[in-house]
Amino acid sequence: MAATATVTRHDDDSKPERSTDPARSRRGQPTAYHARVRGPPITLTCDCGAASQVAYGERWTCSSCGTTWNTSQIPREDYDRLTRSVRRYRLLVLGPPVALAAVLIPLSVALGVQYAFLLFLLVLAWGLLVMPQLRSRATARVLRERATWNLHPE
Repeated sequence: MAATATVTRHDDDSKPERSTDPARSRRGQPTAYHARVRGPPITLTCDCGAASQVAYGERWTCSSCGTTWNTSQIPREDYDRLTRSVRRYRLLVLGPPVALAAVLIPLSVALGVQYAFLLFLLVLAWGLLVMPQLRSRATARVLRERATWNLHPE
């Protein structure tokens, strides 16, 4: 018996997990300094056909047959490679607009509002013209490099 573990694209990756970590605010949100990028969830498919999405390092017990699977069997290097690609994508998404804001906001305060308007136009162009291409490339890379592991029950 072996389960198949697959990393899939998941839309609510940006939602932080609840934690009692002191680096988190009272609402459970990570503070800006301690914010960490969560890795993509792992989809476990049991031999009986049941499936669930689990974080790396967690155990999952199938509700249908009671078999327990441990995602720690996945090599850490493989999963770290996937997490690095998520970080790289987020840096590509947020880096240029933040850099533009760091330059143009002080200019708009010191020299005039036209720089704030320029910032608005540049970020809008980034979001409408560049981001769709980045997203399609990142999606194609994830699908091309989709990792699959065969886990053994505990």
